[in-house]
Amino acid sequence: MDGAFYISPFVVDSDEDGLNDCYEVIDLGTNPSSMFTLDNPYRDRDMDFDEDGLSNMEEFNAGTDPWNKDTDGDGLTDGAELKVYFTDPLNPDTDGDGITDGEEIIRGTDPLSAS
Repeated sequence: MDGAFYISPFVVDSDEDGLNDCYEVIDLGTNPSSMFTLDNPYRDRDMDFDEDGLSNMEEFNAGTDPWNKDTDGDGLTDGAELKVYFTDPLNPDTDGDGITDGEEIIRGTDPLSAS
C-alpha cells in the first residue's frame, strides 16, 4: 500500500469488492480504494491470508480472524470447521459437551452432538 486511500465517507465499500472499507483497513491492512492491493492478479476478497481454506470474504462473512487459521483455538482450521465438519469456528466446543471440536474429531466422536 502506498498509504493513500481515496475513499468516500458516503460509501461503505469504496472499491466495490464486497469488503467494507473499515474491515479492509483495520482487519486486513489492505487498501479500500483498490480491489488489488498486493502486486498479484487476485482481488483482496479472494485471497486467503492465513491459508485456512477461507477467502478473506468468507472470513469477513463468518466473523473469523483473517490472520489466524484457527480463530477459536480448538485445533481445527476455520475452513475445516465451516466446510468439512460444519462446526462453529467461533466456539471451541460447538456442542457444549466440554470437549473441544478438534479433540472430538481426534477421538472419532461427533462435535455436533453432546451425547
